[in-house]
Amino acid sequence: HTHGFHRFVPVTLGDRARFPTYPHHSIPHAVYSEFGLEKESACEELIRVVKHIEALDFQEASERATALYGFLDDQWKTLSPMAYATACAYYANGRHEIETVPTSGLHRLRESEWIRFGSGMDRPCAGHAQVSEVLRVLGSNDPSVCVWPTRDDRLPEALGLKLRVGPDVVIRRLRNARDKGGSITAERAVGYYSLLSKYAAFPEVVELAEEPHIFCPNPRGDWWSPASCVLSDPHALLGDRFAVIADLAEAEAWWTHLGVPEAPNLGLCCTLLEMLAEEEDHTFPLKSLYGFIEDRLRVQSTDLDIKVPTLTGWRDSRETFSSSDSLWRQWMQECDIPTWEQP
Repeated sequence: HTHGFHRFVPVTLGDRARFPTYPHHSIPHAVYSEFGLEKESACEELIRVVKHIEALDFQEASERATALYGFLDDQWKTLSPMAYATACAYYANGRHEIETVPTSGLHRLRESEWIRFGSGMDRPCAGHAQVSEVLRVLGSNDPSVCVWPTRDDRLPEALGLKLRVGPDVVIRRLRNARDKGGSITAERAVGYYSLLSKYAAFPEVVELAEEPHIFCPNPRGDWWSPASCVLSDPHALLGDRFAVIADLAEAEAWWTHLGVPEAPNLGLCCTLLEMLAEEEDHTFPLKSLYGFIEDRLRVQSTDLDIKVPTLTGWRDSRETFSSSDSLWRQWMQECDIPTWEQP
């Protein structure tokens, strides 16, 4: 079809079923007399191949689709001009260029279920491409990641495969794993938590941060809240009462955002002693913990109300460590714990 010197495929304005990629909503009807797509391509032969693939059983469809995707990946530099058309509107001898849109051929590729994800076939928009940003977070074995690698990132972008992972994807995977009693590898966990740090202000991420979303297998549990975590515990002061997440340290930005301490501090020790008091646990090995608290109290001013268990009950730590109570002295000596006098 032509309009003056301009050649195009005519479009019926408002017919979104036949012309789904044309920007119908952007056109003021009264100004233009004709509407069209320049450089439009239906890619009929390619679409016939895709429709044939959709009709096959899974195994054969997967093999044929793999070959097709490889061909497109190899040849995309040559084929890409056929993927996009220019939406135009015409008046008198004039031409108004509106925007670049997918051709009908590319649109049908996007809408066909021929991309392999995990153990099924689906439309490209149903999942993620194997690009570096996605692989850092989800890895190549995630069921939402296309099983085919790509050399030209423009191909998955054109097809509509997702090139980035949103925080909702990670939140869903963490909650599903936790609620079903599942597990995640340290590599995947680092990818998840590193991504969350980029969206820390999003409401859904703020909500997750308050939940037990940190995976760290421990005799007392696998999923922990940030307040129950520490990056390292070199002297094993905390036993199994806290999650030591040394294997996840690479997600540094997330731990900094959550305020997870690098090592035990007086605050964590105070929390631990409160746990022991509440549970009336007299079996916990206190020698190293007491020594740590005493060393810190020598040099650190604190407003924490730290109570420690003694033979005469729970008492203030500063008073206890400088007490002349004979029972306490005897217990300290038996445990080989140093004492100091409060200045």
